[in-house]
Amino acid sequence: MKFVLQLRVGGVDQGMRYMLYGLLSGFLLGSCAPAQPESGDVSAKEKILREEKLFHEAYESLDAAVLDRLLTAEYTLSHRGRDGYKTRRQFLDELGQLRTIFPALRITTDSIRYEAVDDGGRTRGLRTFTWRQDGTSGTYRERYTNYWQWDAGRWRLTSTELSTE
Repeated sequence: MKFVLQLRVGGVDQGMRYMLYGLLSGFLLGSCAPAQPESGDVSAKEKILREEKLFHEAYESLDAAVLDRLLTAEYTLSHRGRDGYKTRRQFLDELGQLRTIFPALRITTDSIRYEAVDDGGRTRGLRTFTWRQDGTSGTYRERYTNYWQWDAGRWRLTSTELSTE
């Protein structure tokens, strides 16, 4: 596609003509494509979603060291319909045991949605656990809600709520 702009301005002084050219070219360039944010200009939503992705990659590979860096010191995990909750340390310890109990465990995450909340962000999604043990396979699905807050110079996970699917 060829685009030609021809502008004829008669009786207008040189300075006015250049200003008109500048305005028109600025309008045409500005309407070609949306501006891309610079690397330092990333929204809280984008940053939280990046951390959420990192969390899921570490969770799916049962990498407790990476997860440890993503959780606040006060992190808690609760399961709707069950009494009590797990602390950060209990969550990380149990995660390490999963690979021993279920060597062929596979965890996948999908349906991630983001919502802004007063002092951070909330992500919701669905996680599926699939395994094979002693010739028997199994599947378990859970819905989760992760709550993110700005902590010690970065976005960290403060709590997770689970419910069985």
